[in-house]
Amino acid sequence: MATVPTVPCPHCGRENSPTAVICPRCEARLEVQPPAQVVEEVLDKPRPFETIESPQAQSNSSKFDPPTNWRRWFVRIVSVIAFMLAISLVFKAMEIGGVAGCDGSRLFDCDEVWATKWSTWMQVPVGVPAALLYMTISVCTFLGGSDPQSTLCRTAWVFVAWLAALAFCAALWFIGIQAFVIQKFCMLCLSTHLCGIAIAAVVATGLPFSARTTGRILLMVIPAFGIFTIGQFAQKVEKYRLSSVPPSELVKTRNDPTRGPLYVGKITKPNQDARSMPETELGEGPTVSVLSGGAIIAINEHPLIGQTDADLMIVKLFDYTCPFCRKLHRHLTAAKHRYGDQIAICMLPVPQEAICNHTLEPYATRGSHQHACRLARYAIWVWQNKPAEYPQFSAWLSQETLPALKAIREQAEEIVGSKATDDVIFSDEMDARIRLYIELSAYCPDTGIPKLLFGSQIFDGITEEPEELFELLEREFDVRPLKPDASS
Repeated sequence: MATVPTVPCPHCGRENSPTAVICPRCEARLEVQPPAQVVEEVLDKPRPFETIESPQAQSNSSKFDPPTNWRRWFVRIVSVIAFMLAISLVFKAMEIGGVAGCDGSRLFDCDEVWATKWSTWMQVPVGVPAALLYMTISVCTFLGGSDPQSTLCRTAWVFVAWLAALAFCAALWFIGIQAFVIQKFCMLCLSTHLCGIAIAAVVATGLPFSARTTGRILLMVIPAFGIFTIGQFAQKVEKYRLSSVPPSELVKTRNDPTRGPLYVGKITKPNQDARSMPETELGEGPTVSVLSGGAIIAINEHPLIGQTDADLMIVKLFDYTCPFCRKLHRHLTAAKHRYGDQIAICMLPVPQEAICNHTLEPYATRGSHQHACRLARYAIWVWQNKPAEYPQFSAWLSQETLPALKAIREQAEEIVGSKATDDVIFSDEMDARIRLYIELSAYCPDTGIPKLLFGSQIFDGITEEPEELFELLEREFDVRPLKPDASS
């Protein structure tokens, strides 16, 4: 310690502090002014009753205050609930198998949500990383505890805050995907996301982090969430399934198990009741058996692209308002060019709109399937009057962006050469025809579309590229391109 100089009193000789103005002994005024260096040394000297904090004491003065008891238990309990929901999502994904398609039956439909590529990350069900995230949050809340002087406590709760912020971003991401992209919701998914939002809210309002620490946590969230979203966009997942249907499966889907095969033939007597089946007959023309003999279709009586004597007859169940159906039709058109008259496509529209589809719940039709019944009627009307123009009209309807309803009607009227009056478009025969196609769809093990029927096999979903469909047709049905180098 440096020695502090003193100043003697000129009257009594007492040594006084260099900062003293009056001598305590003789009360004489001291005229000597202390130099600046002396003042600095004195100011640095500890005063009575003043202590210097040790490094540990200084660290304790800025100690971390962990969340209150109820917040800790809230995060623990909700994270365990979210973990269990995420595990349920994993099993749901394994059960569905993942095929893309449309089903206008209800707004909340986990099957359709999990049939999209957004249900996986790098081909792993998103329930897996979600389960790991919520399990880690729960473990960290127990590791952290409530000791304010523990480094482990602070580190664990910083990690909880980072994971909670990540869960919050993921919740907003997937809710937005379901609302604006898929346009259907999964209750299991929404429940999991609500748990993540609740955890994030409690953690954000209960941890007294500094602005600097909060900024670091948010910076850590950005790259992790970015990697996740990039992985979802970059992944390439097969979204179709080719399966065989044994006859026993068909019995489960019929209202009357004692009935024989469904005859999708010429309508001889339309039924006035929209829920009753019209009377049909197959006639003497060519037929094709699908669904393991569960249905027999008279080819000449329904919209057809190709020749009735084609080597491979593909029966397509679809809806023009379904983007997956339109994409698959573009791939089928490319296949038709590639294989020529070896294949033919029997086009049976199944509108996903409750107005004409009795299998759907009333008022359950989504906006994306609006006017599905009218589009099906216009297409059938064109085929009935100008069958040679039907393939081109159907391809026009299958663009990536569906034309406006007014434009579709005008195009149909231009092709047919007459007005699409209500007595033609909404005739009993037209109603019965659509009712017949819907019944055929109901015979399938599940009602999602698009579907391709080949004898005893069913193709569900879509192919990402036409080449995938080419490979499947050549492998399973032994069709060959017209030219070895043909690609479309």
